[in-house]
Amino acid sequence: QNVQTLQSEDLTRWEQGSDALPQVAKWSTEGKVWAPEVAALGPKSYALYYTTMAPDPKIQCISVATGTQPEGPYADRSTKPLVCE
Repeated sequence: QNVQTLQSEDLTRWEQGSDALPQVAKWSTEGKVWAPEVAALGPKSYALYYTTMAPDPKIQCISVATGTQPEGPYADRSTKPLVCE
């Protein structure tokens, strides 16, 4: 999984949800995702920003994926990172 989710109806018992980011951008590496953050862009429009490994494994980058629900799924169609360290 790239971005794990949890679901709860009572905030006491939790269950594993689906992967919010089933596939990372082509320039990135599956499973090398951390620090996800969701931002609402408008009605039924959300952005998932996340840190991921660049093609060079010594470099970390930030990318963004979009979706229509806060829990996902999100799709990242970027051809390059937003920014890298």
